[in-house]
Amino acid sequence: ALTPFQPGQTSTAAGALTIIDTNAETATLTAQDASGSATPGQLRQTGGVCTGSAAFLANPLSVSVTGSGVTSTTRSLSAAQQTVATATAPVSSVWPSSYSQAINSNETLLAGCVYGVTVTYTLS
Repeated sequence: ALTPFQPGQTSTAAGALTIIDTNAETATLTAQDASGSATPGQLRQTGGVCTGSAAFLANPLSVSVTGSGVTSTTRSLSAAQQTVATATAPVSSVWPSSYSQAINSNETLLAGCVYGVTVTYTLS
């Protein structure tokens, strides 16, 4: 969960990705919002309508992936695949992931409203 999730703040969260690539080439990890949403990369209300709260956040979610031997780039999530990390293959490790969401001070977020976006990762 992103914290603190309130207007005028930048919310953050952390995770981990298990990466296994047995190719002899460079491993490239991309991230995208493949939902087909009209607001790709932006957190949107999920689980129904929460009247009076923003339907979606103005800024896209930022994604970063790190790890030993990893070249990382922080990217704003969008409908297009964004390269977030590369490493020399073969790779078999856990790469920490971090997420950042800037929330404008004028955005209305009511208590109890749930927001989300699905980040789709592709390893090639």
